[in-house]
Formats: sequence, structure tokens, C-alpha cells
Amino acid sequence: VGRGFFRSSTNGDSWVSGGGVASIISCLLTVDAGDPARLYSRLGDWLYRSSDGGDSWVPMFAGFHTFHTYLAQVVVAASDPRFLLVADGSKIYRSRTRGDSWETIWSGDGPMSGWITRVVIDPVTPGRVFALASEGPFRSDDFGATWTPTGAGLPGVGTNFFDLVFDPAVPGRIYLSTSLGIHRSFDGGASWQLALSRPSLGTGGPPICVGPDGAVFLLETYPAG
Repeated sequence: VGRGFFRSSTNGDSWVSGGGVASIISCLLTVDAGDPARLYSRLGDWLYRSSDGGDSWVPMFAGFHTFHTYLAQVVVAASDPRFLLVADGSKIYRSRTRGDSWETIWSGDGPMSGWITRVVIDPVTPGRVFALASEGPFRSDDFGATWTPTGAGLPGVGTNFFDLVFDPAVPGRIYLSTSLGIHRSFDGGASWQLALSRPSLGTGGPPICVGPDGAVFLLETYPAG
């Protein structure tokens, strides 16, 4: 963003700017699942944390590659706010202490050796995590300690995998945004089927979201020109 972030406590009627390093903090802002005053964000090679709704910030982790800044949004487990994940290119970092300490759980070797575009924590099943890599989606059922490919039914080499969202109305139903359209799983990611064919939807993939009633929304974008 470059101009900082703004906060509203009046349902958007009025706004105030954040303090401290927030004046140059990135737009990748995450709210703690158990404490709305606790925020996480990214600035350059550092992660920052606020415990007062953004009035002040403290660094909590360093060591990222600045080139990958746009990837590194902190992900918080809805069922366990102590569990945090953040991806940075070919690496995934984990905290089980609400950001007090971090460890590398994937370092770019093994079966998931390609570019990691997203990490997502299952909102229902404790310890279940998905990572979108160049080879396709991977799943972990032990908080990211081990990973297995979960791409049955998905297209192979040459496909880009952009986003993964859960249906809040039906546990186990997941939607996956790819460069060929939207794929859907009814069994927690074990198998997939094409739900909507939309190849070449711009360069970043089709943004999708699922409402509380299970309604799915797709924002179709196109390259400039």
C-alpha cells in the first residue's frame, strides 16, 4: 500500500491511521482468530505483530526474501490461534507459539520442491493444512510436519494453482482456483473435479469466495488490452 493502513471501529463511518511501523506496513494484514486486537503483518524481510489493534508494532520474525514479499501473508488457525503459517517462495514457516518462535517446516526439497503460492489452514479439522505448489496441492494432517500430494483429478504439468477456499456450509467441500478454471472437492481434497471451465482468466487466477450459505462467487478478470 505504501501509505499505511487505516482502521475503523464504527462500521466504516470513520477511520484512523495505524501507528508505529504501520505507516509503511504492507497490505498483507491478518487478524488473530482468538483476539481481534492482535494483528500480524509483513514489512520487507520481517514479520510484525501488534497486540493493541495496530497502535504499536513489534518485530517477531526475520529471514524472508524481499522479492517474495507479496506471498507472505500470515495464516492463523481458526481452531487454535497459537498455530501460524507463512509461505515465502520455496519455504514454509510455522509457529506453534502465536508468533513467539518460528521454524522452517518446508525448505524447497522433497516432493513439494516447486514454487509455493499459498498455504491454507483447514477451518474445521485441527492440524490439517493445504499448500499450493507448482506441482499441485499438498495436504498435511499433522500441522505441516509431513506432506502428501492431493491432486487426484486435477490437470498436471503446466497448470497454475492460485487459491483454495473452504465451503463454510459443508465441511470437506473445497474450491480450487487454477489457470483452467475452478475445481471442486467433496472429500477434503482427496479428489477433485472440474466445476467451471474458465481458461486464461488473467495473470493471477480467478479470485473466488464462498458465502456462509454455500454460495460461490467468482470474479472474472482479463489481462489489460
